[in-house]
Amino acid sequence: MLQKTFGIYGNDLENSRFFVEIGRKHIACFCKNDAAGTITAMEFFQFDEYDINEFASIIYEVKNNSRLFTTPFENICLVWNTAECLCIPKEYSGEEAAHDFFNLAYGEKENTILYADEIDGCMIASRIDTAMKETMKDYFPNAAGHYHQYYFLVKNILQQTTGGTRIHLIFYPDYFTVVAMKNSQLQLIQTKEYSIPEDVLYCILNICNQYEMPQDETAIEAYGFIVAGSNLFSTLFQYLRHFSLAAPAPANFAAEGFKENPLHFFQHFSNYDPA
Repeated sequence: MLQKTFGIYGNDLENSRFFVEIGRKHIACFCKNDAAGTITAMEFFQFDEYDINEFASIIYEVKNNSRLFTTPFENICLVWNTAECLCIPKEYSGEEAAHDFFNLAYGEKENTILYADEIDGCMIASRIDTAMKETMKDYFPNAAGHYHQYYFLVKNILQQTTGGTRIHLIFYPDYFTVVAMKNSQLQLIQTKEYSIPEDVLYCILNICNQYEMPQDETAIEAYGFIVAGSNLFSTLFQYLRHFSLAAPAPANFAAEGFKENPLHFFQHFSNYDPA
């Protein structure tokens, strides 16, 4: 069942790029003004995890409940927040090698397409079902780009981190993405489901141990859908010495409705930049 969690709309959507993020249990539609770098509107839809045969019906239902989905935009960017994504070192990033890596990591799969973008000597490659790609093409035939969420996360974190050892946590309902940086080098990026706060805590402690990132010295920043004072927040704050919520600048959000919510909910979306 589709649930519209957020519907925030600014008064001026001209000169905005339209993003649609397709996740395993969500669709996020938002507008970002290219010149100002501000988010001008946001819709967030949740639903149960689907199989490929249900995808077209979900997108149709989103369209029928969205003010943004059918608004004409000149610049449209599709972001895949799907399970099959790999970060491949540049020296192994040929198309044939990439297919081999996906077959090894996720198994062989017919009727798929690979999207890939390079950042800092690393290829961020994702494997998408052709039927999903064609469904989105029906609605957005002129979409200028297809990216995986990891591309924007890694790009932004690499730009922001200087000589740093940090862990970034990006929360969605029921799952989160963890990005581990050690001495400004990407160590790990993964998306994991969780049902209780201890699932997240165990994951972080395991990463700190596995990658020799001392927990009492590693800054851990969270954004996305985590609420201050919740059981999840309290557990992480209690056991992780340098845990904090992101504090984005209010000026990055150009609609009054954003101010009614914790702005760290939307922090990662404001960093999406195809340029």
